[in-house]
Amino acid sequence: MPSNFEQLTALEFLDLNDNPLLQIPANVCHLPRLQLLYAANCGLETLPAELSLLADSLQHLDVSNNVLQALPDGICALAALQSLSASENNMQILPADIGRLSALTELDLSQNFLHTLPPSFAQLKSLQHLDLSGNNFAHLPECLFALRDTLLSLDLLENRIPEVFHQEIRERLPKTNIVFA
Repeated sequence: MPSNFEQLTALEFLDLNDNPLLQIPANVCHLPRLQLLYAANCGLETLPAELSLLADSLQHLDVSNNVLQALPDGICALAALQSLSASENNMQILPADIGRLSALTELDLSQNFLHTLPPSFAQLKSLQHLDLSGNNFAHLPECLFALRDTLLSLDLLENRIPEVFHQEIRERLPKTNIVFA
């Protein structure tokens, strides 16, 4: 990317999909009006800590189909973020403060290696759609049930949750359309 890239101060949408990048260039994080950032299928190994500089503008972030081991803690500062897709990565844990993403309505964490969620997940009171399919959950963490009033859909396909618990989960999330198989 050109070194003067951050001079594009009016840029609102950036599609980096399918470009061979190990990391999103840090100068992208200096675009004050950036609302949509797509960086899927790039081979990303890390995300820049400077993502937090986009706290007031970034609404949609897609970093799916990369090789991310984790999301940086700075992602939790993205107060305007409404949609996050981090599917098809290599993540085993989420940032402890992910519950700070108070505007988040859609979260796709499918096809990772997650087996639990941090307690702060219970603070995602705007979350309506959650995809946890293709992970390693053997049971649902208690924090997820705190979203019983707002969560509309939950995909748990291809996890290790025993069928005997399906009915209990449905009862504890009565407003949620849940997919187990």
